[in-house]
Amino acid sequence: MDQSTIQIELKENGVAVWTLNHPPSNTIHDELLEDLQKCIEDVSSRPEVRVIVIRSAHPKIFWLEWISK
Repeated sequence: MDQSTIQIELKENGVAVWTLNHPPSNTIHDELLEDLQKCIEDVSSRPEVRVIVIRSAHPKIFWLEWISK
């Protein structure tokens, strides 16, 4: 299950890898928050997932920036 801003990969060893992909800087905004919520709900129903790794699709960017309205 992929969201528009997050790619999800489920590994056989109980690891879920979430790759954030919202250029240019992975800023947190409504769409990304909604996608994160959907991912959390999805992984909560999967007892085989023991670890979530969150990474960036952009090699030089990882930090999540919060922009308040």
